[in-house]
Amino acid sequence: MLAVWISLGVSVALMTVTGLRTFRQGRRAFKDATRFTNGLETRLTAVNRSTLQLERSAAKIEGSSARLQTSLARLDVSRRRLKVLTDALAESRSALDRLGAFLPRS
Repeated sequence: MLAVWISLGVSVALMTVTGLRTFRQGRRAFKDATRFTNGLETRLTAVNRSTLQLERSAAKIEGSSARLQTSLARLDVSRRRLKVLTDALAESRSALDRLGAFLPRS
């Protein structure tokens, strides 16, 4: 009968030790998961901030691109006007040079 009580005590002790060990491992796994989740949340927040900043930069670039296209169109018009005026000046000089043959030089 004593052997039954001893084996019962040993089995209860082993179950208690196994339960405590399992509890500690579960708690450690829970802490690791919590730490991982917090780290992941922090990194995702940083990625989200960076993405928003990139979106703002892209919007600024897009706005600048539109202004650049407008400025380039105005520059093209100005260049064409300059070409017309330069051609007109060259034509006037050519006409004056031809008249210069008939005008006396001082």
